[in-house]
Amino acid sequence: MYLAERLASIGKKVVILSRGYKGKAGDIAIVSDGKHISLGPEDAGDEPYLMATKIKTVPVIVGRDRYKTGLYAIEKFSPDIIILDDGFQHIRLARDIDILLVDSRRAFGNGYLFPLGILREPLNGLKRATLVLLKKSEENTLESEEKNSSQLTGQMKDFPIIPFTYKPVAIRNLVNGARLHIDSLKGKRVATLSGIADPKSFKGTVEGLGAVVIREFSYPDHYKYTSCELNNIVKQMKDIDVEILITTEK
Repeated sequence: MYLAERLASIGKKVVILSRGYKGKAGDIAIVSDGKHISLGPEDAGDEPYLMATKIKTVPVIVGRDRYKTGLYAIEKFSPDIIILDDGFQHIRLARDIDILLVDSRRAFGNGYLFPLGILREPLNGLKRATLVLLKKSEENTLESEEKNSSQLTGQMKDFPIIPFTYKPVAIRNLVNGARLHIDSLKGKRVATLSGIADPKSFKGTVEGLGAVVIREFSYPDHYKYTSCELNNIVKQMKDIDVEILITTEK
């Protein structure tokens, strides 16, 4: 999203292509044309919909076949730049730049491919990367950070490595839409709710804001909560005297 916003701000015509994982849309669908949002999260998928709502001037298109979706994007929007969301393994589609995101906390795990490990492909696939964005983790100890960084730099010594970290800037009340100061969670007893790939990282972020996490409600990535599940969560919160439930923006 940051890249799309920056490129659009300097006058480039940008289109984002996404797989639309867990969405119900067909082969190719426009989530946003850069002016109007046409699909909700159920059809588009949660992440493409989030991108469309956050980057209102950049078209977002979903499709299972990135090549066909790319041709459609060129025909429909004549972009200067096409950004693939989560497209590193989509080797069939040629690209000019490959940006690889690596989490320093998990690094490459045990070195095995999924489902035995966390890797999607063998480590020699790293050679396709143009640069690496290395996500630093605030909850890591210095020793584990140095160990992981050493492992990473050993595998990725032939291209630039740019370290970064996520920093929450505000909290939004989902009941009334009010934007709350980031310090408003300090000392509060809270529960976390997430449907992301790394819920431990989210818990660490919340604790980093000074909150006391009493209970975690963690679901698989892209999970769609049911009304029954949400009602059960509210009941459990009442049972343990927790008034605040905090979730990710996605």
